Amino acid sequence: MHVHRASREARNSVLKKRSFMNGPKSIRDGRHRSLPPEYAPHCRPAYSYPPFPIAEIASVCLLTDHLLANEWRDAGEIRADQLAQLRLLLQFAREQCPLYAERMQAVGLDPQTMTGLEEFRRLPLLTRRDLQDDFHRVRASKLPPSTKTVGDLKTSGSIGAPVLLLGTNITVLLWIALSVRDHVWAGINPTGSLVSIRHFDEESHKGWGGNSSHSQGWGGALGRCFGTGPAHLMDIGADYEDQLAFAVEANPDYVISYPSSLEILARMLVERGLELPGLKLVQTISEPVPDDVRRNIERAFNAPVWDLYSCVEVGYVASQCPSGHGYHVHDENVLVEILDEDDQPCEPGQPGKVVVTALTNYATPVIRYDVGDYARQMSGPCPCGRGLTRLEEIIGRKRGQLLLPDGRIKFSTPLGVMMRTVGGVRQFRVVQHTREHVEVVIVPFEDFCDEHKRIITEEFQSYFGAPVQVSFTLVDQIERTPGGKYLDFVCNAT
Repeated sequence: MHVHRASREARNSVLKKRSFMNGPKSIRDGRHRSLPPEYAPHCRPAYSYPPFPIAEIASVCLLTDHLLANEWRDAGEIRADQLAQLRLLLQFAREQCPLYAERMQAVGLDPQTMTGLEEFRRLPLLTRRDLQDDFHRVRASKLPPSTKTVGDLKTSGSIGAPVLLLGTNITVLLWIALSVRDHVWAGINPTGSLVSIRHFDEESHKGWGGNSSHSQGWGGALGRCFGTGPAHLMDIGADYEDQLAFAVEANPDYVISYPSSLEILARMLVERGLELPGLKLVQTISEPVPDDVRRNIERAFNAPVWDLYSCVEVGYVASQCPSGHGYHVHDENVLVEILDEDDQPCEPGQPGKVVVTALTNYATPVIRYDVGDYARQMSGPCPCGRGLTRLEEIIGRKRGQLLLPDGRIKFSTPLGVMMRTVGGVRQFRVVQHTREHVEVVIVPFEDFCDEHKRIITEEFQSYFGAPVQVSFTLVDQIERTPGGKYLDFVCNAT
């Protein structure tokens, strides 16, 4: 554990010297209290779905200004406002959602008299199965005034069957404003050029004429409201040779993609002596970014990595601290709890499961939802001065854990580091079938040999503390999930 923390501190120091201190002013001081001038609002409606006419664009700007100012308030004031917002949500859910009405009655929770989170934690956790099986009992029977549904929110199904929720005009507005705040924290200038290699749905692919597309604007959250530079889009399912050629030819200011794909592209850049000389920043999404993966990407792309933590069910959860001190939770949008296996709050630095409450979705309230991820929380005020809740590290999915023969659970992070440094392995996936059997699926380099297998087997047996069976399967390609995500560790053992 201490090794990982030390490596993060060293990495933050390097980034401050190499990139942050010489980059845009928004990264140098990180103290914006309003939108920087490069965020120029559209003066005409942005015709995309959902539609954002001038009034909504103005609302995004005002809300973003509020968020950028709110983050500098005292932590106690932010928590007090969050608790007040939580009471309103719970009161509404009790009146409009049968599932929550039953749960609050069962534990004797009255939102109007609730004084703190201790009472709130009496509520049982909400699971994916709850949302799938009891959607009609989670959905509100009617919405507050001026609130309307604007579309479905559907998860990728990377860890099971998809979850369907409803979005509202309020959640969309906040999603865009938080997206802008994340970009301001990162020092991203929207007038720059962008390469986005990620999962695109079938609707997005219409009119592409292949697996890539070029447009005059970024589209998405920023493109709806602000003037942006050109965008180059490619589906994450494209061959890595095509991804590399696409990025090199575009030579963008910014690249956004999944860490697993970026790491492979990083190796290819180094192997071939290629560069993206115009690149200013790489943004990672959808998957956790282990320290060794971050370092590999930053060295090869010669640009800092900026990580974002979000999920479809609740939107933006946390973004990197602009000063390099962990992650800041977007407290205006979500209440985050880090809990142990007994559903009790973890101590700072202790890994625990991420449980979130979406504070603004009144169409399908998401209250104490176990998202299936693990993280570590940080205590104390952030040196950057922001009063927002802090996370030390986003560890990743519960399915990324390993089950030892004696019943103990271990995180797979050290084995992931080993697999990426042992040599001979271009890409891998570890599937634990039983407590005594692990299958290592490998896309090999030409020099992969029995010696690599021996080292990997010994490392797994040492980590498990038992002579587990380690089998190897060599393949040409490892498929991603339907949502485009990549799972390097999957535990099917019970």
